[in-house]
Amino acid sequence: MLTHDNICSNVRGSVETLRVSESDSCLAPAAAVAHPRADGGVLLPARGRDDHYAESIDAFAQNLQEVRPTIVAAVPRVYEKVYARVLENAHTGGA
Repeated sequence: MLTHDNICSNVRGSVETLRVSESDSCLAPAAAVAHPRADGGVLLPARGRDDHYAESIDAFAQNLQEVRPTIVAAVPRVYEKVYARVLENAHTGGA
């Protein structure tokens, strides 16, 4: 179990490491378990920005185009689905 102090420590460390600025925006799946810790759920509001949540895992690619985030926070399954869609488009598309 993480304490409030643990979460604040993660946010401070992430802000320094990632160099997040007030002009950054984040997109994350609403169901991402890791999201509230260091990737955006707490990090961006701590820097004065709101983050965005994808409508669903299937709508994630569409939401990426709409939001055009500078930070994407997601669990591996989201990246697997994006990768699968890119491969599908590459195999079915023309040169």
